[in-house]
Amino acid sequence: MMLAPTRSHLQIAQRRPGVRRAVTARQSSPPNPPHTSPTANPGKEPAMDTITHLSELVGAVAEVPLAKVTPQSTLRELHVDSLARVDLAMRVQSAFGVPLDDGDLRPHHTVGDMAALIDTKLASAAR
Repeated sequence: MMLAPTRSHLQIAQRRPGVRRAVTARQSSPPNPPHTSPTANPGKEPAMDTITHLSELVGAVAEVPLAKVTPQSTLRELHVDSLARVDLAMRVQSAFGVPLDDGDLRPHHTVGDMAALIDTKLASAAR
């Protein structure tokens, strides 16, 4: 199920140019097909394609160059605020087909942490 931005998100987006672009793009773009990552083994490093794709999503949401997004980058370091985390959660669900809740996207989480979580959720869903 794809989540749509709520009225309050749209009102906030009107005051923030970067968010306005992201919300507008989100509304006008068709959903991406679910990501077909190889299933991960628990305790292993996340699949490189998961990290790469997630880094692209984080970079787009944070409006930073892809070179600044590393597996060790935290959402706080990339200036991803709470509204941007909602946008990121929607993009992750659209791209990978797994939902992320608020606890999965905390400011201190790294891109690598999130990629490992996505791989774990994909592996659980495959069972």
